[in-house]
Amino acid sequence: MFFLDLIMIGSRIRGFRNKQKISQQRLADILKVNKSRIGRIERGEVEVTASELLSMSDILKVKVEDILLPSS
Repeated sequence: MFFLDLIMIGSRIRGFRNKQKISQQRLADILKVNKSRIGRIERGEVEVTASELLSMSDILKVKVEDILLPSS
């Protein structure tokens, strides 16, 4: 069974976002969502949608797998 750890996923998104020097507000603007949604995703409070995940991976220049899967 595959379990998505929302806190881990959010932490990875935050890390990749910071690495690209993109603010939560800028990411929210690009995704057309509220800044508070980005914060809630990064804290693991809500699930990221498939559409958001695909867009984020493109914006942050990483593979979806880099966001979803634990490091080996």
